[in-house]
Amino acid sequence: MHRNDTSCTHRICLDENRMSKLLSTIAILYREKLYEYNSTIKNTGYYLKPFHITTKKWRGGVKVYHYYGRYWYRLTLQGSKLKWCYIGSRKPHEGLPDPPINPLLLIRISDSDGKNCLCVLGYRTSDSEAALEYLEKALLLLEIDGDSSKVLPNSLRDLLHRE
Repeated sequence: MHRNDTSCTHRICLDENRMSKLLSTIAILYREKLYEYNSTIKNTGYYLKPFHITTKKWRGGVKVYHYYGRYWYRLTLQGSKLKWCYIGSRKPHEGLPDPPINPLLLIRISDSDGKNCLCVLGYRTSDSEAALEYLEKALLLLEIDGDSSKVLPNSLRDLLHRE
């Protein structure tokens, strides 16, 4: 999904431990949005699986893939049991509201002078704003050094705190 011509609109560089915590927190916030989304569509019989882990074994070891909000299921009752029927990775019905934007698809991580830098990609303004909202909430939850001004560049801090 990352295109080479997509520009980085905002950048935050952190050490590996803090970056890992930041990404985990963004993922948790996104899963919460998916749970809320599934609550709104529960009467339709459709379900967007919030989180899925797949592992692949290779000669050199194991590769773990994490998928967020990617797979759709149809839920049906068979007697007293709930049956999950996989229907694909595309929204199954046009009448359903759009699911929340996955912020993990709107960021890229790169190495810069020994630090990991999170880059918010500039696809569409609404998508970038959604990614920035997740980023702001995650930073507030983590309270990195107790002061976001130590982490956020002025341009991003001003954008996040505008009224």
